Amino acid sequence: MSGSTVIIKLEEQKFRRIYICLAPLKVGFKAGCRKFLCLDGFFLKGQILAVIGLDVDNGIYPLAWVVVDVENTQSWTWFVKLLSEDMAMDVDAEQWIVMTDQQKGLENAISVKFPFVEHLLCVKYLHANWSKRFPGKTYKDMMWEAARTSNVQYLEDPMNEIKKVYVEAFEALEAFEALDMIDRKKWTKSASRPARNGHFE
Repeated sequence: MSGSTVIIKLEEQKFRRIYICLAPLKVGFKAGCRKFLCLDGFFLKGQILAVIGLDVDNGIYPLAWVVVDVENTQSWTWFVKLLSEDMAMDVDAEQWIVMTDQQKGLENAISVKFPFVEHLLCVKYLHANWSKRFPGKTYKDMMWEAARTSNVQYLEDPMNEIKKVYVEAFEALEAFEALDMIDRKKWTKSASRPARNGHFE
């Protein structure tokens, strides 16, 4: 199909990965989607890495995907490099927003290939990860209240509520922020720039 990008990576005549971004998806994305991308990996008879966008009705819009032999920093870096070239993301990098779920290989690839885009963390994933240590609806509600607060001056209120009820959780968040592992700008609406359009899940 004219305008589509399909690239196969071989090493010593062995399949390693294939990148697919079809022309109609590219055209449709540029015509009717925000510059907002979600990247994730999943397993269906092999490792598939995918990127989706959001259309004008906040519906999921598939853009590109890769089938890889293994999900790691190298495969994610290859994927985001080709995606960036396909979508000419370096032209207006500061207008793009990329959301991930904190996978190590993907985080490394984003920092290398998308250094100027705004990078968000998926709050659903963040909560799911933390709910193993801090289960229950109360903590979930508090975390979402902090994430949805639109004014940085009011962010301390839900954070202080977490501190009162879940001291260990609050201290863990503070520790992760100090180590630059969880940046508040990546998961709270008030601490990030307005262009994110309220998306953090």
